[in-house]
Amino acid sequence: MTRLWDVRSAMEEKESRMIEGIVAKNRKRESYYIFIHANWTSHDMNELKTTYMLRSTKPPEMLGTKLYYVDNTKGSITKEWELPMDVIVPGEYLDMANPSESVAISAKKVAPSIVMS
Repeated sequence: MTRLWDVRSAMEEKESRMIEGIVAKNRKRESYYIFIHANWTSHDMNELKTTYMLRSTKPPEMLGTKLYYVDNTKGSITKEWELPMDVIVPGEYLDMANPSESVAISAKKVAPSIVMS
């Protein structure tokens, strides 16, 4: 558990330094968004690449992203969201031998939908 915490702390410190640098370089802008996207670099999932982008408009929510809103007129920065890289799957579905069985159980829990045309 200690190692996991050390890795997480190091990642948060690195991100904090990156955001501070972005804010320092863009003090003349009134307001903007910092969009952060993380993704694996290969199928082996042994290296994670993080991309920082400045946006003038709010992007749509996507998995594996974070969004900060910077308002230089107020001197504030707000985290809009932080979404995981994948959808969280309940443990009851992971233990099933047959994937179609988990889909059937999930479908039974969903109310019928109405299609409008």
